[in-house]
Amino acid sequence: MCNAVSVFARDENWVVRLVEQGAESEREFRYEVYARSWAEGQRIRLNKAFSFGADIANRASAQAEGCFAELED
Repeated sequence: MCNAVSVFARDENWVVRLVEQGAESEREFRYEVYARSWAEGQRIRLNKAFSFGADIANRASAQAEGCFAELED
């Protein structure tokens, strides 16, 4: 699933659309600066939440390579 954060104007408000694991939600703000600030926080949160598993996989792969190198010697 793709996660995304977007900011756009609607009527007299600014809207942040958040897509997280396929679920979509929106939050309205009166001022653009508040909308963009909240959106950036959500981008950071989503990156941390969904890169944690990738970090574990990368470390496990690096550790495994070291183990195999020792077996080959």
